[in-house]
Amino acid sequence: MIKVIVLSDTIRFKINISKGLKLAYKMRKSFFSLDNNIYEIKTGSEIFGRNHKLLSGRTDHSISKNHFLVVHYGDITEIIDLGSTNGTFINGTQLEQFTSHPLNNNDDIRVGNSTFKYIMQEPSLDFSSIFPQEDLRETPILGEKTSGSNKTLFAKINPSLDESIVFDPSRTDLEFLTNVNKRLSFLYEFGYSIGNIFDIDELMDKVMQEIFHILPVDRGLVFLAMGGNMQPSTFWDKTGKKDAKEVEYSKTLIEQVANERKSILTSDFTKDERFISSESIIALHLKSTIVVPILRGDELYGIIQLDSTTKGGQLTEDDLKIITLIANQAAINIKNSHLIDEIKEQIRIRNSLGRYLGPSLTEHIIQNKINLEFSGEERHVTILFSDIRGFSTIVEQHKATEIIDVLNLYYTKMTDIIFKNQGFIDKVIGDALLCVFGIPISLENHADLAMKSAIEMLDTLTELNKECFAPINVNIQIGIGINTGKVVHGNIGSQDRPEVTVLGDAVNISQRLSDVAAPNQILLTEQTIKELNNKYNLHKVGLLSLKGKTEKVLVYTVGSEKPIPENL
Repeated sequence: MIKVIVLSDTIRFKINISKGLKLAYKMRKSFFSLDNNIYEIKTGSEIFGRNHKLLSGRTDHSISKNHFLVVHYGDITEIIDLGSTNGTFINGTQLEQFTSHPLNNNDDIRVGNSTFKYIMQEPSLDFSSIFPQEDLRETPILGEKTSGSNKTLFAKINPSLDESIVFDPSRTDLEFLTNVNKRLSFLYEFGYSIGNIFDIDELMDKVMQEIFHILPVDRGLVFLAMGGNMQPSTFWDKTGKKDAKEVEYSKTLIEQVANERKSILTSDFTKDERFISSESIIALHLKSTIVVPILRGDELYGIIQLDSTTKGGQLTEDDLKIITLIANQAAINIKNSHLIDEIKEQIRIRNSLGRYLGPSLTEHIIQNKINLEFSGEERHVTILFSDIRGFSTIVEQHKATEIIDVLNLYYTKMTDIIFKNQGFIDKVIGDALLCVFGIPISLENHADLAMKSAIEMLDTLTELNKECFAPINVNIQIGIGINTGKVVHGNIGSQDRPEVTVLGDAVNISQRLSDVAAPNQILLTEQTIKELNNKYNLHKVGLLSLKGKTEKVLVYTVGSEKPIPENL
């Protein structure tokens, strides 16, 4: 029988000591399968969205840019929906957003209109392709005779790798092997237990709690990068968690690790020439210390410091390797935490901007494709102005709560239409809407989009009146004015409260048309007619005198002709 020990954090393992050292291990690769494409899931974390190579080229706009996060270690794979618009589904069940969920072999994952399968490869016992022959050493277990196939192989991954963990294969005493078993079992359980902890304070408390279970330390500190400096964040001693603000520590050690981004291990400060003259270390009565950077790539997130103040509590190189793996795992969790926070902030900004700009314009702003830091710019656009007829009378006849409900539903439906047609809502003025097509994104078909919106608004209003407003005896009617011309748009207002808006005679004309339109009538100018590409059922109303205009304006309407009120 061949007994194999593989010591690496990239492999899930568990060791039991019974009649020698035996290893039950699992080494797997995991994949996503979509159509005929196979994508191997990388160790660590990765964001999947519509631009990811697994999903790109599918023109599926129901997939968000940052749709879900996958965290993968060994044979443990977890998925986190990153606040996607249309959700992430596992075997038909929608996942709760920003919450970790484990993936199992053959799970179906659906995002948007795309469904792919999670596949776990069966473990392999062929080490020849994984470990070079020169990296394999053998030694008998507990004095067993090495004969025939009854031997133990100690395999180590390239010792130059920071994440490798290599124990001395020449050691065969029971105490050493028991300690190895304890620590490797700890690493497996630790990685599993913190896999979905993204609150950094909770994460560091868990790190310290587990370290005190496995290592002979008297105190432990976590420093986090804040404002370019390392600030004490978490402090534990043998009695439990303490106030980190009160802790004393050696700035010499922390600054050295932060600057060099390399770990420090000293088993005996009294014999270590590097620190023998440090006053802070002498004052703290430190005997042995491990200081490890929490590092991922070039990003330094923090530092873990572990101290022993007793002569018998010497910390060793094997302890350093354990803490290095813990710090690496913590760095990944912190990175994921920052990533999730950034995505939550983007969602908050999207939701805030989306109330006024709609999803398309909001996305352009977030991706810095639109510059809102300008004082004024002339643009050729189409303006749509709508106004509720007889609104004051409606308010007098109904409760305030009923009016609020009516307006909320009305504006929700109307703004959905404007956003769908790439319009910009400049203002909501009581019972009126000022919408612009052609800013902040230039649109060649802005006149058609405005016309399409106006027609859809009237159709939707008919349904609202019949299905929603009739039971409370409310009948909403609106007048719509549409005009095309040049406007100036930009940030207008005080420095503290600037407002992106439009100014110009073209805006005034659209509002005047809305004022004189009959209930549920669309009025538009000749300037808009000239820029329409689609065909509409248009009728000439004639030349109208509008308030504030010295010359009459040629006006058209859509659909059946309706009389213009006499009091122009």
